[in-house]
Amino acid sequence: MQRIDHVIVKVDDLHNGVEEFINAGFSVFYGTKKEKAYNALIYLQDNSFIELLDTNVIPRFGRVLTKLGILRVLSPTFNRVGNFYFKEGPLLDYPVYSSDIEASYAHVRDQSGKILNAGKRKKPNGTVVQWRSFMPKDLNLPFVMTDYTPEKISADETNVHPNGITGLHTLEIAFTGETAAFRAKLMNFYQVDETRVTDEGNRFYITTDNATLVYQQANHHKIMSAALRPRVPALDNMLGKYSLATAD
Repeated sequence: MQRIDHVIVKVDDLHNGVEEFINAGFSVFYGTKKEKAYNALIYLQDNSFIELLDTNVIPRFGRVLTKLGILRVLSPTFNRVGNFYFKEGPLLDYPVYSSDIEASYAHVRDQSGKILNAGKRKKPNGTVVQWRSFMPKDLNLPFVMTDYTPEKISADETNVHPNGITGLHTLEIAFTGETAAFRAKLMNFYQVDETRVTDEGNRFYITTDNATLVYQQANHHKIMSAALRPRVPALDNMLGKYSLATAD
């Protein structure tokens, strides 16, 4: 678990969500042409980004297949996307970056779907970006992906925001079950170095290159909150509806 690649935030209406974040001082870019877009991106200076995702674009047929459990058998990738529609939000996932995805995948092949060789998207400026990823069968674990090629940020995009936000700070994740078992599963799946882990009773912390993950035992599994850096108190009220905050 080298670093958090991005945090996926559910919005009820993409265009309204984009305007809200722009009004809060973020530079926001549609994932593809505005009229066809299902997501928008807020790039951060720590090499991560926030993805605003409108789950209403998930086809009804896909929702039905997800609900029936059919996609769980056919495709862990589409099953995960389908479950975004039903998942309690607003924080849906926190994909992690791998610099050697083949090795990462080989380590957990039996616990994952097939590696995706051609994830791609055409940006509004016409640039086609590609990436590779794989999905754990366990929906409570974040998926793994490479960086984008040819580049994450195009010449007409920026990771500088008028409100001063520069990166991620903390993610708080609730998990169910016995702490030691969940910790071991997480550590093994992502090959986390023990030096990056701090234990505190039924809570433990994992330090990545760009954010600290706080895992807390609870009676449900959910991404509780995500904090951005630095602390900008004026943003917290607006960000709160998305379970986002700011922190030093």
